Amino acid sequence: MITRAADGADFYAKSEDQTCFSGLNILGIRKIPLEERVRFLFEEEHIFESREICRKVMGRTICVNQQMGDIIYFAPVKKALTKPDVVLVICNPKQAMDILYASIYTSDVYKAETPFGFAAACSGAVAQPIETGEVSFSLSDHGARKCMGMKTCELLVGIPGGKFLKIVRNLEALQSALKYKYIYFRNKPVPEKSESA
Repeated sequence: MITRAADGADFYAKSEDQTCFSGLNILGIRKIPLEERVRFLFEEEHIFESREICRKVMGRTICVNQQMGDIIYFAPVKKALTKPDVVLVICNPKQAMDILYASIYTSDVYKAETPFGFAAACSGAVAQPIETGEVSFSLSDHGARKCMGMKTCELLVGIPGGKFLKIVRNLEALQSALKYKYIYFRNKPVPEKSESA
């Protein structure tokens, strides 16, 4: 669904359109009992060695705390009808690094802990930014990668909707600053300002 929006479509998805029980719970769409999620991830998806490991991981997974409703609206940023809760970016590691630096460029707050969320796209790139208000990165899970058609070199970045424009402005400022530093560190002369400027 994310790739449909990335390709220009805007649409609504109902909870019954979602195929991942764990994702429904993580996104606050529908409360799914823990044992049903464990059964799905352990027996059907086979991504944990044991039920106990699966239960422990589910217990530490960041979920959206409030009930979000039964419908999710997907749209490219330019087409969005409302302010987004989260802006999702499918990108390569270099672009993700640029977004990380842009997220702290004008802030005196630096967090030493990693902004990487749980590998699951729904938790790491959606729930974590909603719950923490911070940019988060997800390597994405097998199911999400398959559904989205993500390349092996791509990851998913979740940007809280309220921080998106600031990060875009910071990216633009960083591009100018990094271009200058690149020239400097390559021992090339820095262009001098002309007196007419």
